[in-house]
Amino acid sequence: MDRIFIVGNGGSGKTWLAEQLGEKLAAPVTHLDDLHWLPNFVGERPRHERDQLVAEAADGRSWIIEGIYGSILKQVFSRITTLICKREFLRTFCS
Repeated sequence: MDRIFIVGNGGSGKTWLAEQLGEKLAAPVTHLDDLHWLPNFVGERPRHERDQLVAEAADGRSWIIEGIYGSILKQVFSRITTLICKREFLRTFCS
């Protein structure tokens, strides 16, 4: 479990799980909302800037990234070693 991506609906516990795993595994945690939105949620970050920040976050040997941005998942998919889908996400998108 070197590079973990956690996906799930809002309120499903992604952030909590990421923080818990990050502490236990001593791995850096990235919240996709922090990369997608400008500070204080004043608007969306320009896509090229967001994609660069995502690339930097996913460049390390180990990391935990959480969020529900499909385009970002596609961007880092080849680097993920563990994908965690929260049940709420599966019920919504896979049923």
